[in-house]
Parts: sequence; C-alpha cells; structure tokens
Amino acid sequence: MTIRNYILVVVLLVLFKSANAQKLSFNDLTTTFELSGEKLDAYMKSKNYIFRSEEISGKKETTRNYWEVSPLPKRFLYFDTYTLSGRKHNYRLRYSTQEQDEFKQIEALLVSQKYKKEKIKDDHYKGGIVTYRGRDYHVELKVIRVGLFDSYMVTIFNDKLGVIMLDIIGDQLLGGL
Repeated sequence: MTIRNYILVVVLLVLFKSANAQKLSFNDLTTTFELSGEKLDAYMKSKNYIFRSEEISGKKETTRNYWEVSPLPKRFLYFDTYTLSGRKHNYRLRYSTQEQDEFKQIEALLVSQKYKKEKIKDDHYKGGIVTYRGRDYHVELKVIRVGLFDSYMVTIFNDKLGVIMLDIIGDQLLGGL
C-alpha cells in the first residue's frame, strides 16, 4: 500500500466516523445532568462525542468540554458542575450547533411540552435571547454570529436542583468563585 493510498483510507475512515456523530436531542442533553465523571464520558462517547478538556474556574466551578468526533466539528457541549457544601451539582449545560434545523427541533419540543416562552432583548445575540421555562428546566436559546456563519446555542439550567440551584446562583453573585 502506497503512502497516498494509506492517507486516502485514513481520510475515508475519519469522514465515515464523523458522519456517525449524532445530533443530541433535548432528552439526550437533560440525561447528562444525572451523570458525572466516567459515566458522563462513556455516555458522550456512545453519542460519538469526545472529551476535550476540563476547566476549573475558581474553587467551585468546573466545565467539561465535549466535541463531536469530526475533522471539522459542528457541535460542542459545555457541561458545568458547581461544588457547594462539599457536593458536586450538575447545574448547567451549553450545547452549540451550526445546524439550524436541530435548533428549531429543540425549540418545537419546548413549545409542544408547554414551556413558557419569554423573549429578552440583547443586542449581542441575533434576535435576542429566547427563554423557555418548564417544571424541571429553563432553557435559553441564542443565535450567535461566528464569522460568516450562525451558531445556535442551547443553554439548559437544571431546576430539578430546586433550592440548591438558588444557593448556587446566590453563591456566584456573592463572589463564591
């Protein structure tokens, strides 16, 4: 096998692998709130996403980054954990995609599940921020201009945490980081 053929085979394998990268549904995304560490890594790997990095912000907040397996990834997941009173709480995730129809499917699901819609004017985002509030989650939808393309950001807050979520927000506002 020549070097050229070897490179062609490798490129085809990478393209095949990237074609299998999955869109993440709202249910896929919210399932991640119940997972941590190795279980989260295994779940994301099963969806064809790879762990990229972990960033620690201050003493209490950690963000784990996952990218779809692709030579030119179009989907990213940022998963935020906050440590309060010695326990880790999965409180927020940010999912970014460049696929508008995927973004619209998530929004349609929120509407069909009777999430309450609010629109917030914010000149930093194309069309502002649209927030949907449900019993267990509140979701922010934003369109971000990146170069020549739009990127669609879905941010989900885990309201299942209840009072703990209020404590996290209060701790952040009081400079607990």
